[in-house]
Amino acid sequence: LPICHLVTFGNASGPIDPIAPLILSTHGSLSLTRPKLQDYMLTREEAEARVAAVLGLIADKKVALTVASTFPLEQAAAAQQLLESRGSVGKIVLEIPQNF
Repeated sequence: LPICHLVTFGNASGPIDPIAPLILSTHGSLSLTRPKLQDYMLTREEAEARVAAVLGLIADKKVALTVASTFPLEQAAAAQQLLESRGSVGKIVLEIPQNF
């Protein structure tokens, strides 16, 4: 039987249906968690340090970001439609003019 740990986050697909804990045990050693960011970063300083660490990894090219689409700010509605359609994989970027 499998040993798995399922982590859920976000609500793009709507709320998750209730799960009876005993059902998990009938399919192996399965666990389910729903973490909240606030429980892992208790202070502003800790959050800033973690953001700096992630941005450093991105700058050092140790973490790659996938940009699916780029839209000028004037096409923000089209970007939102693409996001809502779930028709993209990766980031959807809005370009903000320098004179904004």
